[in-house]
Amino acid sequence: MKVNEFLENVRSQEVVTLECDVSVPGPQAQALLAAGRGVTLAEYLNHPDRRSERCTFRYGHLIGPGLNSAELDDWQSRFPGYPLPEDLRQFLLQANGVHLWADLEEQRAYFGILPLKDWSDAASGPRAYVFDAPPRTALVISYQQDTAGFAVLDTTGPTYLWCDLIGEPEPIGSTVEDLLTHWWDHCRLDPREG
Repeated sequence: MKVNEFLENVRSQEVVTLECDVSVPGPQAQALLAAGRGVTLAEYLNHPDRRSERCTFRYGHLIGPGLNSAELDDWQSRFPGYPLPEDLRQFLLQANGVHLWADLEEQRAYFGILPLKDWSDAASGPRAYVFDAPPRTALVISYQQDTAGFAVLDTTGPTYLWCDLIGEPEPIGSTVEDLLTHWWDHCRLDPREG
């Protein structure tokens, strides 16, 4: 998917508003957690001091504002071991962070491409255990709320990979267009379908 097509798809999506009933703990149920003793999930969810409350949730696609060339050059000078491909640099000039179907209050989605400042070394970060031999020139560039999966940019290729806790890393592709196609096809969870 071309960058302009991706950005147009994101920008043209209307906000979705959903109303639903959620279970809200009252002061006694909250005190149960604050007491510091172990509480089973069933005990907490079935506590009599819970009430149903109607809530409104708003979802939409969020794209962070692009960086300027000086910001990119500054980041690259601080992390010279991770050379950013030119097509990625061009994308980051237009968009720095991608959150499809984000909760607009939280400003986060279930899956998201992190802003550049939040990218981390795949070999020494908290997710290094996923790799048999972590790539030494790779960056974790995304998040997933339940931390079960993430995208990696191996800058030596460059190669984009999808990694999760149960399988081998799967290739996404070698270009930003490949990454955006993967993201659009696999990471846009429409809140109306869940």
